[in-house]
Amino acid sequence: MSLDDDEYVHNFGVGGDLRLGAGRLGAAVGRYGPDCTGDDCPSHFMAALTFGERLIAVALGRPSSSASFTVGLDVAAAIGTPPGATLFSTSVSLPLALVTEGRRVRLVPYIAPGFGTGLVEQDGGDTEAGLRAVFGAGVGALGLASGLTLNAAIHRVFLRDGNWLAGVGIGYTGGR
Repeated sequence: MSLDDDEYVHNFGVGGDLRLGAGRLGAAVGRYGPDCTGDDCPSHFMAALTFGERLIAVALGRPSSSASFTVGLDVAAAIGTPPGATLFSTSVSLPLALVTEGRRVRLVPYIAPGFGTGLVEQDGGDTEAGLRAVFGAGVGALGLASGLTLNAAIHRVFLRDGNWLAGVGIGYTGGR
């Protein structure tokens, strides 16, 4: 499938996470919804499981205006179910973030280099798979209101003729 200049994809998903040991386990479900002419790009279900954990945190600056530099580990596995095929993917990345400390709002810019695998299994038995570099970057804003978080990010799997993905997210941490 390829999209013309006037065609685009809308993905929509909902997910949640919970504390698991020192990390967080997450799950999401969603719908891949391309907007294109003809019947060559139908929408389909998608789901993912994730686990993330901070590995290292280094304090920076003075106590009155402190920040920290963190290195984490993110692992993800996902599935998609377009008509006539099943899509599987996994990824591992090492997010690097600068976590600012503020009285109210904390900004968290980050980059997340890593690697991912993908597998396309068609109903007729044909299978394709590959390993590629991945890269993500973004900024999160925590503490905007009681428990409200916002983030904006870009992400790319380095495929030939691949595109950058852009997204925004809204979260609620339960007033923490």
